[in-house]
Amino acid sequence: MTPPEFPEHPAPPVFIDDHSDVSVFLSVPEAATWIEPIDVQNHEYSGYDSLGRLLNLTTDGRSVRISLDEQSPTHADRLHATLQSFLRDVGDPVSDDTSYDLPRLVAHFTRYAPKPQRSLWQTVTSLFHARP
Repeated sequence: MTPPEFPEHPAPPVFIDDHSDVSVFLSVPEAATWIEPIDVQNHEYSGYDSLGRLLNLTTDGRSVRISLDEQSPTHADRLHATLQSFLRDVGDPVSDDTSYDLPRLVAHFTRYAPKPQRSLWQTVTSLFHARP
């Protein structure tokens, strides 16, 4: 039996845990632009990819870099518990559903990801298309 292969880069979505306030991002660059460098310097966050691998958050003081801190998902149980706790705090009934393993919980949690911003052009053109 061959061991499972893991990608070299974090598997999206990625989760940033700020003392039980969890944010989910559909891509690593999206998460890196949201995270404040000063908070990384102050070790405010824990980060995980969708497989439960711990992320390494570093900064040069201006930007944030996110990379894998481990190849095997040794933090999958911790991520599962963190997501359940967050969902319980926001009143999501999935939080106590024992049929939600980590992949299913991750898929459900993506509904909490920020929606992509529409450009000004998209907003203006949608106004013209919406007219009767």
